[in-house]
Amino acid sequence: MSRFLSPVRRGSDARARHRHRKRVPQAWTDDIVRAADVVVTMGCGDACPILPDKRYVDWELDDPAGKGVETVRPIRDDIERCVRALLEELDVPATS
Repeated sequence: MSRFLSPVRRGSDARARHRHRKRVPQAWTDDIVRAADVVVTMGCGDACPILPDKRYVDWELDDPAGKGVETVRPIRDDIERCVRALLEELDVPATS
């Protein structure tokens, strides 16, 4: 799966577009991974940096690349459910 949001994913609805307007996808570096409490991957396999003493969680999700909006929306919703579940597990309050 691409490390970058596809144009279809960004445009899947106005709310998502608003939330992601100022965010620029970036490739992971060792420094980014070191700063993380939990590293979530979505099928990147060996392409993702693996550092010792880090907790890794792999979310098996469909790849939205090249798919239409109607197919991407459920993937987006799956990602939101996974994020909310992880936040709850970490006892971090979720915002709307």
